[in-house]
Amino acid sequence: FSTITVRSLATHTSGLPFKTPENIKSRDEWEKYATTLKTDTGSDKEYQYSNIGIGLIGYALETVTHQNYNQLFRSKILNPLGMQPIAFTVPKKLK
Repeated sequence: FSTITVRSLATHTSGLPFKTPENIKSRDEWEKYATTLKTDTGSDKEYQYSNIGIGLIGYALETVTHQNYNQLFRSKILNPLGMQPIAFTVPKKLK
């Protein structure tokens, strides 16, 4: 992770894979998995969407601001735009 920057996470050029394996269910399991994780292409080489990268940005924002992601989303995006969150359900066939 030493070559991965917040910019590479935000632009999906970190080389991190799309998602974690299905068997990882807890933060402890993820942290153990992350110690063995290698990037696919190397930082800033090419675009590859990564849920892991977006998750790491969320975790970093929560750590720095001491607010959870939902609080940040509401206070920094929804409220200034006068928007309200909506309930959203993904159909089973699309999960």
